[in-house]
Amino acid sequence: MLEAEAFDGPSLVIAYAHCIAQGIDMSNGVAEQRKAVQSGYWMLYRFNPALIAEGKNPLQIDSGKATSSLADFMAGENRFRITKKAFPERYDELAAQADEQLKRRINVLNQIAQLDFKK
Repeated sequence: MLEAEAFDGPSLVIAYAHCIAQGIDMSNGVAEQRKAVQSGYWMLYRFNPALIAEGKNPLQIDSGKATSSLADFMAGENRFRITKKAFPERYDELAAQADEQLKRRINVLNQIAQLDFKK
């Protein structure tokens, strides 16, 4: 947040915000956000164009490798549990697709974060 505020120009902060409709104990919201990051569902990263002038990559990924599965994260939220209950066969197919898309997205962002911006 401080980096976004300090940037000389428009800044955008996108955050994962838990809500009561997800079926979680709202007093454990930070733990739910942590689960989202640990599963890779929500990556922590920053993009600071000012770093280019320093020869640095503007994309900085702060979250490490996923330490839990997407399926475990999804099992903890109502929006996914309800879908699984209503459409069990379709849910499994969509969950597998979501997992593959997640892995591709993480891979692409990691590749971009490794690009050399040195002059």
